[in-house]
Formats: sequence, C-alpha cells, structure tokens
Amino acid sequence: MDETMSVLLPGESGSIAEVLGPTEGLGQAGASEITDVVSSTAAFHFTGTSASANGATMQEYFIQSAISTPQQHELLITRLRGLCQEWTEFCDQEIVLQLGGDDRADNVAAAMASRTTANSSAAAGVLASSGQIGGRVTVRVRKSLNAKHRLSYVRYLGAVETDKLVSRRSCLEVPVCGPLIGFLQELGFDQDFTYVAEGHMFVRGRVKTVVYTVNEVVQFQNPTASDSSTCVDFSGLDPLPKEWRRICPRSWMVEISAVGCPADESMQDEVSDFVDLLHPLIVPAKIDHAALIRK
Repeated sequence: MDETMSVLLPGESGSIAEVLGPTEGLGQAGASEITDVVSSTAAFHFTGTSASANGATMQEYFIQSAISTPQQHELLITRLRGLCQEWTEFCDQEIVLQLGGDDRADNVAAAMASRTTANSSAAAGVLASSGQIGGRVTVRVRKSLNAKHRLSYVRYLGAVETDKLVSRRSCLEVPVCGPLIGFLQELGFDQDFTYVAEGHMFVRGRVKTVVYTVNEVVQFQNPTASDSSTCVDFSGLDPLPKEWRRICPRSWMVEISAVGCPADESMQDEVSDFVDLLHPLIVPAKIDHAALIRK
C-alpha cells in the first residue's frame, strides 16, 4: 500500500527498528554488539517471553465481510468516500512464507549460529522464538506494484481470537530493504503462496477500511533495471507479477480494522461503530479462522 498511509507500529522497548536493527539492510553488519543486545531484548518483548509482554506488542481489531454485486461495491465506495477523510487506490503483491515443524526450528537455530552480524541474529531471534512458541510461524511480505511506491513490508500476524463480533490478533509491520525473501529462506522459511490485492483503502481516524479483490498471479516477468537497482525491492532478482486474474469475479473483500496498544479496548468499539455506519451494505459475521487454517 502507499507508504504515506502505512502504519509503523512501535514496540514496547522503543520502536520497531530495535527488533530488526539499524536500516543498513538485513544482511549487513551492525555497528556494535550493543545493538544486538538491544535488538534481542526487543525480540523477547515481541514473542512474549517477558512478564510485561502478552504476545506481540500491538493489537489489531478487525471485522471481515464481503460484497457480491457491482451495485453494492459502487454504493459502498461512494459511502466510504463521504465518511472518510483520506482514501487511495492500491495494488499490492503479498508473498506468504511459512516456517513450522521441529526440522524447521533446527534449521533456524543453525542459521542463527552461522550468522555473526548483529542485524541477522536479532531478526533470527524474533522469528525463531515465534516458531518455537507456536510450533509454526507465518510472515507476510507485501509490496506495492505501483511504480512510484515500490516499498516492501514484512508483517507478522498472530492467532485470531473470535470470542466477540470484532476479531483481534497480535500484529507487527515494518518497512524493510535488502534481499528479504532470500534472507527468510536462509532461515528456513518456504513460500506458501502469493496473490495480488487490488482495490481501495479508506482512513477515518484510527479506523482503516480496505475494499479489494483477491487475484491469482498467472504470469510473472523479470524486473527491469530500474526495479533491480532500487534498495526497496524484494531482492532485486525476484520476478514481478505481470498478469493476474480475479479468483472470485463478482466478489470483493472488505476489512475494517484499527491497530494500537493491547490495553486500549476502545478500538474495538470504534471499529464496531464504524461498521454500523455501513449497514446494511456490510453485515459482519463471525468467521471460523481455525477451520480455514485446518483446510
């Protein structure tokens, strides 16, 4: 998504930069061992190994729904433009990578032992600890396909809790540069799937609404010289989506969410109140995310 509208989520110990180290690139050496100590401390906060942390440092409250006719889509977009102060179009590619199982945990431990740089050991500590706690960890790499906004983001999303109408999950998102996909694969991650999300994003206060289509990539292309030379590309070598097709031709996904401190429970009320403004176009319903994972 546009970098001007992306939310940078601070960690408990200061900022997200402390989790992954300085912005020299994930595979480059840090300034000193002190940076590694600070980053490792932030990693413990992130994975919940300290008494003050309960999972990741930020919480996302969200409601998911879908609309199935062009008329509903047009009415929803018109209503959102009237309700929200900011809106933009986006076209993002998302790559989902997964690490799970004891053999993967061993690979991560070996990768951590073989790396001597501060940044690499800090990032590996975050991912390895997450994998050991949950048995399986999934990270998402998202990149805008708009030529003017070629930023990459790595995202961690925790388990979804759906005891109420507004679901919630732990989350962490940070902009990155350097050979990210190759770095994650060296840690033992395997690519699970990739897709293209294309649609509109709206912002009203702390509430963000995205209305988009889910698309399957049918053809890739090699990056151009300008793509491979930029420092914010996935790796400078990874192919880019050239053509894609909608998985559900007459359906749009709708996600309404707010991100903040886990102690701030007023956010779920903000999400719920905003959904009421979109009724009856949007009718929230509980989704069994555990069943989706099993499938």
